[in-house]
Amino acid sequence: MDFKRRAAFLWRWAWLIILGTAVAGSVAFFASQNSVPVYQASTRLLINAAPKSDFENAQSARTYAEILETESIRQEIIAQLELPISSAQLAEMVAVSVPEGTQIIRINVSDVSSDRAALIANALSQTLIDQSQSWASQRYAEPIANWQNRLEEIDAEIQALNAQINALDKAEDAQATFSRLETQLENAQTRYGDAFNQFNESHTAQAQESDVIIQIEAAQPNAVPILPRTAVNTIIAALVGGLTAAGIAALASRSSPTNENEPAQSS
Repeated sequence: MDFKRRAAFLWRWAWLIILGTAVAGSVAFFASQNSVPVYQASTRLLINAAPKSDFENAQSARTYAEILETESIRQEIIAQLELPISSAQLAEMVAVSVPEGTQIIRINVSDVSSDRAALIANALSQTLIDQSQSWASQRYAEPIANWQNRLEEIDAEIQALNAQINALDKAEDAQATFSRLETQLENAQTRYGDAFNQFNESHTAQAQESDVIIQIEAAQPNAVPILPRTAVNTIIAALVGGLTAAGIAALASRSSPTNENEPAQSS
C-alpha cells in the first residue's frame, strides 16, 4: 500500500514538482548566463632556502606566502600596474597556497579580465623575487661597499706608485728612492689582494644566506571562465526547486480533509 500511495501522490502532484524543477532550473540558468564571467590565472614559485638558513624549504615557502598577502605587497602591485581597485579588492582576488610538504607557492588570481588576472599573478611573482634579492643585498650592502671603496683607494695608490717609479731617473742616486717605492708598491699590492679576498668573501656570505626564488610556471590568460558554473548551478537549482515543490505538495496533501488516494470505508 505504501508504494501505491506514493505512486498516487507523485501522479497527483507531478505537475507541481515538474513546474518547480523547471522554474528553478530556468531561473538559475538565465541568471548564470547573464552574470559577468570570472577568469583565473595561476603561477607557481619554487623556494630554495639559503644554505645557511635556519629554515627548511617548506617553512621558507610558508613565510613567503604570508609576505605575498601583506598590505605593502598589494600596494606595490596596485601602483606598479596602475590598477583601478583598492587593496581590499585585490586581496579578495588573490589566493596564495603552499601544498603540504612542498617548497612551492601557488598564486591564483581571479578577475573579470583574463589578461589582467595573468598580469597580476606574474607581477606578484616578480615583486616577491625582487624584494627577496633586495633584502639579501641590504644585509651585506655596507660591508661590500666598504671593501669596494677600499679596493678603489688601494688601486689609486698602486697607480700613483707605478707612475712615480716610471718617472725616476735610473741614475745611481735614485736607487734608494726606487727601492723605497718598490717596497711600498709590494705592500700596496698585498693589501689590495687581502681587500679583494674580503670583498669576495662578503659576496659569498651574501649568496649563502640568500634564498633563491624561481618562477617555475608563468601565469597565462585563461579563455575558459571559472565562474559562473552554469551547468552546476542549473542542476542544483532544479533539484532544490523539485524538492521544494514536493514538500509543498506533501503539506497540501496532509492538510486535505480526505485522502482521495485511499478507498472510502464502508458504513
